[in-house]
Amino acid sequence: MIYLPYKSKNKSPVPVHTTAVPDSNSEPIVLWKMVLNNKFLAKVALAGGVIALGSATFFNWKIQSNLKKSDYFQMAVKALVESPASAALGPPILIGT
Repeated sequence: MIYLPYKSKNKSPVPVHTTAVPDSNSEPIVLWKMVLNNKFLAKVALAGGVIALGSATFFNWKIQSNLKKSDYFQMAVKALVESPASAALGPPILIGT
């Protein structure tokens, strides 16, 4: 478990200690420790992994689609289709499937 210190008046976490400013009528400041359990951290890691994987997939698709739209790629496909080697290769190559 990971403990993070924070100030709160809630009674849920276990108090560590209290401090008060000397010569003051103010309320003492209670320093608490907040508990982050492993299930919560696993959910955060899972959500981060899903976001990272989704972003990587999106950017991969975006890069490939932009390359297929580029002039050099189109010229290379056109040169391949018009060359005599295309008859030896068989049916036309389907681009983008």
